[in-house]
Amino acid sequence: MNDVCCCLDVDGFGREIACEIRRARKEHTCCECLQTIKPGDQYEHYRGVYDDDIFTAKTCLPCAGIRRDFFHCGWYYGQMREDFYECNGWDYLGEWPERER
Repeated sequence: MNDVCCCLDVDGFGREIACEIRRARKEHTCCECLQTIKPGDQYEHYRGVYDDDIFTAKTCLPCAGIRRDFFHCGWYYGQMREDFYECNGWDYLGEWPERER
């Protein structure tokens, strides 16, 4: 994965401020799979403007790779896992956590 990513907003109303690969100094939660991004892990950090509000998203690199490989036409942050399941009929993490379904 490159040090810079190309994030897009499917409805065209958002504007990217920055999107980069960072190394975590503290724990974060992936906006897609809800797994913990641990200190020392690399992750994708996105910051943009949507509806006049600053929006940030932190994505683990495995989810960022799935997004890159399967979502060529766009996505909504935080909805990729469900969209992947609806399109492909299986969850890329195995089983949905109880709180998800």
